[in-house]
Amino acid sequence: MTPYPKRKRISLSRNSKAWEELVAEVFKRDGYRCFWCGKIFKPNYLAPCHIKSVGAGGDDIAENLRTGCKSCHGKEHNGEFLNGGPPFKKSHNRGQLEPKAPLLQA
Repeated sequence: MTPYPKRKRISLSRNSKAWEELVAEVFKRDGYRCFWCGKIFKPNYLAPCHIKSVGAGGDDIAENLRTGCKSCHGKEHNGEFLNGGPPFKKSHNRGQLEPKAPLLQA
């Protein structure tokens, strides 16, 4: 049995123009809205957040990034959000749990 060739990761320097353009594209795609709290911010208050971390083999591509405000991004790294998803609130009309921020469809 022939082993599969190892996949080359896509990694960009954080100081490169390509990284800056990628981050700007992701912020625009997400409407400058934080994934966790749902608020809209100016770009300088936002942080790009990897869905699958670079350490776990995630790539620096738009499909693996989401927009977060700097406050929520810090909380996500501190493990304050369940499974990396948005915090949940109790719905007043149905008594069910629902995300505070709208979930983005890929």
